Amino acid sequence: MKTYTIIGGVNGVGKSSFTGVLKEQTTDLGIIIDVDRITAELGGNPLAGGKAALTMIHDCIRRNVSFTQETTLSGYKTEATAKEVKELGYHIRMFY
Repeated sequence: MKTYTIIGGVNGVGKSSFTGVLKEQTTDLGIIIDVDRITAELGGNPLAGGKAALTMIHDCIRRNVSFTQETTLSGYKTEATAKEVKELGYHIRMFY
């Protein structure tokens, strides 16, 4: 079953650490989208990191694969993504 996993929380709460723990306990996280890691890989530009993360999300949806998103839940995009993938038959789970 394809799954959209949302790991939400404020900055510094340990979302990436929690993702690491989940990776040891389950095999259905799919592609992990960590905007902080992506931003660091792109030289620290948060706008470029955010755009790259959105591209990865759209690519996962297009390919119909499971994915996990780490997010601060500060905008509307995560909710919109959840609504979109629900209609595509994804199982949605959230940890916060």
